[in-house]
Amino acid sequence: MSEQLQEREDREQLKPTGQKMGKCILRKDLEARLIAKAWKDESFRQALLSDNPKPAISEVIGTEILEGVEVEVVEESPSKVYLVLPMNPASISSQVSDADLELIAVSMWT
Repeated sequence: MSEQLQEREDREQLKPTGQKMGKCILRKDLEARLIAKAWKDESFRQALLSDNPKPAISEVIGTEILEGVEVEVVEESPSKVYLVLPMNPASISSQVSDADLELIAVSMWT
């Protein structure tokens, strides 16, 4: 993987409302905020686990999630854990320009 692709993969950035793309938050930080809120707020947790978690997530990120993006929230248990395999940038890099790949990486949810 090229150094540029690795940097994009490492950033996993999402764009918060009202800010330019240069002021992005890391995806892992956003996920941590969602988890912390779900642990503190049972109604928020239930909204995340519903058939349509997008409104609950939008409340936290401050912007709507793109219409074509599907979101599924699952909850681990003591006997079941989940491993999420992110989209591999190398698998789409040959089909998409560098500029388009950057937009995909930054705006995966928003």
